[in-house]
Amino acid sequence: MLPLIQTLVSENFGDHSLFITESRGHALAHFQTLQKQYSPLIIAGGDGLLNEIINGLTYQPTMIVLPIGSGNDFARALKLKKESLESILHRSATGDAKLIQVDCGEIKYRTADNAGFFTRKFMSSCGLGLDALIANLSNRKSFLKGLPLYLSSTLKAIRKFTPLAMSMTIDGEQKIEGRKHLIVVGNTPSSGGGFHLTPEAVITDGLHNLTLADGMTQLELLSLLPKAIKGDHISDPRVTTFRFTECHIKIDRPEYLQTDGEVLGNNVVEVFYRVIPAKYWFMA
Repeated sequence: MLPLIQTLVSENFGDHSLFITESRGHALAHFQTLQKQYSPLIIAGGDGLLNEIINGLTYQPTMIVLPIGSGNDFARALKLKKESLESILHRSATGDAKLIQVDCGEIKYRTADNAGFFTRKFMSSCGLGLDALIANLSNRKSFLKGLPLYLSSTLKAIRKFTPLAMSMTIDGEQKIEGRKHLIVVGNTPSSGGGFHLTPEAVITDGLHNLTLADGMTQLELLSLLPKAIKGDHISDPRVTTFRFTECHIKIDRPEYLQTDGEVLGNNVVEVFYRVIPAKYWFMA
């Protein structure tokens, strides 16, 4: 795959610099210390790689995504999943591609050891509890990719996870409390390689979508699972959805937290969410 991408980039853009990640966190560290500013920035990978790059970037390039990761939910929101790599690069180089400004999410989260708040951006989704446990299981080595990997990890996570008690404030006004199985915020309609957990999310509307699922039995969760692939679960009375610019969540026990499939730990107890409208330029 790499020789093909190099050939296509050379044919369409000419001279370029190549950076290859070697491990998790490598891209984040690289872009935090990068001295030269490159634009366009061509990103060959999935949501996790994009997450590291936006959290390391110190400037605002135009970005082109080549969706060769395991999930590619952000690329799916850009309508790139149906195109070949050759088509994406050719249209970007010739100016035939549409340039759009997309929203970004930012969280400040606190862990149970009270070590202060940590900040992280995300482009696709941010999940707390069950959703993040699924991401953690999905990050283990497997021959599965995309939706099959996420589905397999979901079945394992459902057997382990119990609902958590949470309190939430949306845009400083609406307050929600209760025991929840699912807490997921979406900038894109899908996450996990194709599960439409926040199916009404739009990456350019200046808002994030929140999906909550009440605590339920394993059997009830399993019956709801097929609906979540297409997004039909949001019509279920045990599922509620919201749109917001800011949100604050506290939970009763330390839990996993994920951004774009990247797990930030398993001892998070509090999260502040906010939308950064029209933050980045992407070819779509």
